[in-house]
This record gives sequence, structure tokens and C-alpha cells, in this order.
Amino acid sequence: MNRDQFRERVLSEIEGVYPRAFGRESQLSLVAKIPASTSVGRRVGPNVAVEHSYTGIDITNVEDLLSLEDFQFVRCCYLALLNRDPDEIGFQANLNTLRNGTVDRLGLIRVFRESPEGKTVKAKLKGLRSITLLRKLERIPLIGPGIRLLADLARVSKLRQRIEQLESRVDRTTTLIRGSESPNDESTDQFDYDQFYLEFENHFRGDRETIKTRQSFYIPIVQELRRSLGKYPVLDISCGRGEWLCLLKENQIEAEGVDINAASLAECRIRNLNVRHNDAFRFLGDIEDGTYLVVTAFHFVEHLPLTSMIKLVDEIRRVLIPGGKIILETPNPSNLNVGAHTFYLDPTHRNPLPDALLKFIVSQRGFTDVVSQGLQAPEERNVFKNFEGAEVLNRLLFDCQDYCVIGTK
Repeated sequence: MNRDQFRERVLSEIEGVYPRAFGRESQLSLVAKIPASTSVGRRVGPNVAVEHSYTGIDITNVEDLLSLEDFQFVRCCYLALLNRDPDEIGFQANLNTLRNGTVDRLGLIRVFRESPEGKTVKAKLKGLRSITLLRKLERIPLIGPGIRLLADLARVSKLRQRIEQLESRVDRTTTLIRGSESPNDESTDQFDYDQFYLEFENHFRGDRETIKTRQSFYIPIVQELRRSLGKYPVLDISCGRGEWLCLLKENQIEAEGVDINAASLAECRIRNLNVRHNDAFRFLGDIEDGTYLVVTAFHFVEHLPLTSMIKLVDEIRRVLIPGGKIILETPNPSNLNVGAHTFYLDPTHRNPLPDALLKFIVSQRGFTDVVSQGLQAPEERNVFKNFEGAEVLNRLLFDCQDYCVIGTK
């Protein structure tokens, strides 16, 4: 009797004694079936050991595959088990079943392997049989906790290596973030940079009441969440002069803001607003998980490089309560005057962000129900009429000046 036959024998004996410990009801009926068609998606080759470009790990190793975030996990299941890129409909269906708890990760791997397409590919995952057996043994009354303890002890060495790798990545990311948020212009030592930027905003952004009127659009969103989830506080990142914080205070909504600009924060403190003088990333790093109902960042993400933007969205998701919302507002480059001209009035802007890109980033980092909404539409949007192309020209020149992206944790 070889090793695999011995395992099967042990498993059958245990199932005969403890049938309830294994939950024999098939999970295949609970999730979307994997399409049988082999024509959808890019093939990556038979039984290929793929090193995922984002994580740098072997996704044909079940332990590495299970360590991925849900978005990457489902995508890599397609690569590892079906040898192709995911199709959009199937990917979203399987991601949803994983996120809503209909099926766990091992169950989803089983669905992929037992689908018609999976049976055709016959892909192998290193360590799958062992971890499946271990999970079943862990469910057995009396001996399960002891087996789980032994398994945890065996993982300590590998977890330590993984933590060291993650710490190295965090250090590199922190270096990038701090470098991106520090003014590089040597002349900033010769004048008050914070005061300069405050006066710049006063000149170009608009008066306080105008900004408060625009931001009143978000008050019903916050109020509805307070009724359904509870009276958790709101955080405003890069709060600036504090118009949004004032609006929240006027509506009896607890809130706090953070900004690195001391001159802007002085304006906030005159109005008795709760604000902190700190770098946004360092501030978020000190906040416990599940603290805020809503986290907002108005006209902030366009100042960040991609790595920092992703870090920001990840940190916001961490500090939100389940069901809480992220709100990001930024200039709308679909309006040509904004994308080609007014966006660059601010010398600290990096590059315009099309709404499809920002929506993708927020969704890819784990938020659901992600939507975008145009804001600050011109009073007259149909200036050109009665000639071919007038509608397109009106849309390019007179589209909304800003937009927001809203997602739910």
C-alpha cells in the first residue's frame, strides 16, 4: 500500500466513524458553475507553474494560492486550475460567492477542479491532498483541536519567513510614500509653503460656502449609513480648510480631519473643528481596524503616485467598519478644459484620473457596489446645436468638472 492509498484508507475509516464532521452535502450547487467552453480567456499552457507577477509566489502551490487576497485568489484559480485568464462574468460570479460566504476557498478550488473544464485540464496543485485531509481531521471532535495545534506549530517557520517578506515590502512602500509627499523644490525652505498653498486654494478653489454647498451632496449618504450601521465617526483625509468638517458638525455628525498643512489646520481650529496635523499614511497606520463609518478624501488622490494611491485605498478599507463607505472626489478629465488646462493650475497635481481607472482601483482593492457620479455640471451643457458632432463636442467641453467614486466595504 503506497502513501496515497494509505491516506484514502484512513480518510474512509474516519468518515465512517464521524460522518457529520465532514459535511457531505455538495457545494457544487451553491456556486456559479465554471463554463465548459475552452474558447473564453487566454490560455497559459498545460500544468504550468505560474509565478504571479503581483505577489511573486507559486500559484500551483495550494498554500501560496490560499494566502492571496480574494480578488487575486479567484483570478489565480483560473490560471492554475483552468490554464486561462478569467472571463468577466464567471470571475465576478465566483468572487461574489466567495465574498458572501457561500463557499470557502478550498470549496471553490474543488468547484474549479470538478467543473467540465477543470476535468479536461486536470491541473495539479501541490499540497492539495494534504491540506484537504488536514482540514477534515481538524473538524473531528476531541482530536481536532490537537491536530490543529500541531499544524499551527508546523506553520510557524513559514509564517515567520512570510512576515519578513511583508515587512520588507512595507519598508519599501513607506519609503516611496514619504518621498512622494515631501516637497522636492529647494526653494520651499525660503518661504512658508503651507501658507502659499492655503492662499492658492483660497484663490482658485472657491469660497467656503460654495464648497460646502457642493459637498452637501454627501450628507444624505452619511445620514443613511448612521441610521443603518450606527453613529460611528467620519474621517476626512487631507481636510484642508475644513468645509466638509464644518458641514458634518452642522449636521451633528462626529468627524475628524487630518492634513499636513499647518496653515489650513489653523483655519480649522478657529472653527473648533477636530483636526490632526499629520501625514495621512502615518495617521492611518495608528488607527485600529473598523473605526470609521465613512472615510472621505476630496481632491487628494490626484496628488499621489499609483503605489501610494493603492496603499491609501487599502488603509481606508482596513479602518472602515463592515458596510462603511469610501468617498474619493477628483477632477474629471472627461471634460477637456479640466483634463487639458485647469487640472494643471495646481502645481502639486500628478496626473488626471479617468473615472474608469479610479473605479477599477477601488473595486480591485476589495470594495463592492463601486459607483461614480459626475459633479459640478455647467449650467448650460448643450451650447452647440443643430450640426453633426454637436452632442460629442458638448460632452467633451461641458461635462462635469469633478466626479466622485463611492464604494462599500
